[in-house]
Amino acid sequence: MKTTMFTADLFLAGLSGMVYVALRLTFHAMIRLAGFRDGGLISYDSYYHFAFAEELVRSGNAFLFQNPFGSLDKEPLLFNLYASALKLFRPLYENNLFVFDCTLGALFIFVTSLYLLKLVSDLGLVEKSILLFGGGTAFIGVFLGLVPAENAVWAGYWGLTYPLNQIVTSEIIYHFIFFFGLFSLIKGKDIGVMCVIVFLMFLHPFTAMTFNVSVGSAWLYQWFKTHKMINPRFRLFVYAAASSIISVLLYQIYLPSMSKDAAYYKMTYENIPFYIDTLEYALFLIIPVSYCLGSLLFRKRAQGLGQPEKLWIFAGTSIFCIAMSISYLFTDKIVQPAHWSRVYPYVLIFATGGLFVRNRNGIKASRVSKLVKVCLLCIAIFDSALGVKYISGALLTEKKPPLFLTPDQMQVIEKAKDAPPGMFLYLRDCSNKALAGDFEYAVMALSPQKGFLGHAFFSPFLQSVSPHLFPCRQGYRLPHTWLNLSDYIVFDRKLFDKLTFQHCSILYMGKELVFVRNIKDT
Repeated sequence: MKTTMFTADLFLAGLSGMVYVALRLTFHAMIRLAGFRDGGLISYDSYYHFAFAEELVRSGNAFLFQNPFGSLDKEPLLFNLYASALKLFRPLYENNLFVFDCTLGALFIFVTSLYLLKLVSDLGLVEKSILLFGGGTAFIGVFLGLVPAENAVWAGYWGLTYPLNQIVTSEIIYHFIFFFGLFSLIKGKDIGVMCVIVFLMFLHPFTAMTFNVSVGSAWLYQWFKTHKMINPRFRLFVYAAASSIISVLLYQIYLPSMSKDAAYYKMTYENIPFYIDTLEYALFLIIPVSYCLGSLLFRKRAQGLGQPEKLWIFAGTSIFCIAMSISYLFTDKIVQPAHWSRVYPYVLIFATGGLFVRNRNGIKASRVSKLVKVCLLCIAIFDSALGVKYISGALLTEKKPPLFLTPDQMQVIEKAKDAPPGMFLYLRDCSNKALAGDFEYAVMALSPQKGFLGHAFFSPFLQSVSPHLFPCRQGYRLPHTWLNLSDYIVFDRKLFDKLTFQHCSILYMGKELVFVRNIKDT
């Protein structure tokens, strides 16, 4: 029986990895058919880690760097463990980021799916399939005209279900660590739990806090069971509590006090309160909630020893994430409510439903139960398919860097890869309607060059620099202050043809862009 279950889990985990690769290849083909080049990733936020890694290369430091999108510090003081890891693997992705990201994502999805299926071993094959491949009903709501497409797509970007969470590769890795830690916690492997606590503390504060709540829930159950605060989970609880305190001190107090870049990032996170409307959030969770309530309704008894503790852990973590996600309804003190809404409630509510036996009325109830589960599977898979359609459609409508690159933009990036590291400036023609910073963001993530603008929310000089990027608005006067700081300049071809700029060596001239080495004033 165990061998059969493991084989089924292995098949489902492998299938989840293959579905991910198939979707990535399909999206890659759609980008190429639209006449663009694929930047290599499928999320705007995925690129900033690579820009951080390039900054680590430039600084020669393994862990500390300055903000690559306009530093307020005079020396490297920022820290990002994921970027430090990327720096080590830079030779593997610098020539083909798409292949690297697909391989990394598929590998971690496969391993994460295996650990996840071990955690939800109480679920049947249909429920596990819903978990790995299904969604909710938000995109069905869009299909029926009941929900605005932009609202569902916005919520979908936050990875509320397991398939949608695969949009951002870094999130796939965070969740692998989380589910490995949760598996270790339930199996009593304390060393694994402590390693995860320490690792997540320096990797991703939101995931770290969520995992610490899981550890705290296990301790609370033991306290409830034994009536003793110092119980078998007490040591792990102390580590988790210490991790939470250190995270707050590190990211909220120490780093912002030491680094102006860190203080700017903190201010950005606090002043842009991303949240998901409760209607969309509820629609994404309706499938696992329906399954859990149905399991509770038809339950006969709790299964085996240790199930109550799993119930506390799963329910406690889910309640915490949901409370943080809808906290904007009650307070504005919670930073980035949408960050707490990721895949954990969907998975753990489903897992909670699996902790109950449902055959209260014998064979008849079992047949009804199977029919209901198959219906849920069909709804969930249909919603996921619609989600892929609407999200890819939204991205194809935007067609902007760094996800979509024109042939000229890609050529500039290839030339920038071969050029010695330096500062670059992008000067635009007035007919250019693209957002300031997007192409620079791609160059800074995909080449060793550094610019003045980048990620929309991490560029402190975006408002002050942007007016100077359009010489046609200044009587075709060039911004000499910025020119003297730049080693390379990218011009819109229309602008370059109208200028008499001769202090340069042309590295690339295309129909859209001109890339030159700047000969600075002496």
